[in-house]
Amino acid sequence: MRILITALTIAFLSAGCSTGLHSSKMSELLKISDYTVREKDISSANPTSFGNVAVWMNIETMNHRGGLESKWKWEQHDVNIAKSYLDSMVKDGQINGYKFVKTSELETKTIGSLAKKAGEDAGSAIVIKMLVEVDWYFNPAAILDWTIIAAYWIPGSNRDALAKTRIEFIDLKNKRLLFSSEGEKFSRICEPAFLIDTNEVVSEAKINSLRDAFKGLYKKMSDIRNRKYESEKK
Repeated sequence: MRILITALTIAFLSAGCSTGLHSSKMSELLKISDYTVREKDISSANPTSFGNVAVWMNIETMNHRGGLESKWKWEQHDVNIAKSYLDSMVKDGQINGYKFVKTSELETKTIGSLAKKAGEDAGSAIVIKMLVEVDWYFNPAAILDWTIIAAYWIPGSNRDALAKTRIEFIDLKNKRLLFSSEGEKFSRICEPAFLIDTNEVVSEAKINSLRDAFKGLYKKMSDIRNRKYESEKK
């Protein structure tokens, strides 16, 4: 009986709490744009390439009150992932080339400001918008942290991170959204309080969300080009 009680106590102390992330609210915020959003079937335009593209990456953090703030930033490995997909688009002839527009260079986060900074040589834009939300809480076992030794082996802390990415492909000339792709990833770490790393769980969610969104974008662009080739064969 004593062994059973001990086992149940350990199970209780090792259990985490439920997550407090707001997935639906994040989706609503990501879909808000400063231009008319119209999902459009562009197969009739039969593009084989979208020309030169301006790329704008914007990341914000959603707090527990539902507001936005600048806490988590783009890391170099995030930018490298974006570059790898963009390089593949150039190699496959989906776009002619690309250049990044820094957020700090935009007076306001509007399509007009983006078009101005993109220059006349860019007829399209890829806008990468990401929202990150982090939830953290202590396992009841954290009460034993005062023993120091227990803090190193009891999973007393949890970190949950949700990253949502929306990539929009925009016709700069007509200021309209042509198509979009979304990615969402959840990551969790449950470790001893002294060892947990919030950056690690956020980084994992960001990278996987960004990859998912780019995969969706790449597929949509490939489908458009394939439809063009199929129509030319007929």
